[in-house]
Amino acid sequence: MILLQAYKLSVVVACLSYASIKDLKTRTVSDAVWLAMVAAAVPATAYEVYAG
Repeated sequence: MILLQAYKLSVVVACLSYASIKDLKTRTVSDAVWLAMVAAAVPATAYEVYAG
């Protein structure tokens, strides 16, 4: 479970870091960034809920 939490944390930190840099440069962040974060985190969260 620790590895799964580390995976989710790294995905969120990577996406938010990219979004922050993109926002500072262009003042816009593509919806694809948020969709990628959700697509990477939802299966991990679903497995975490299923496994208990």
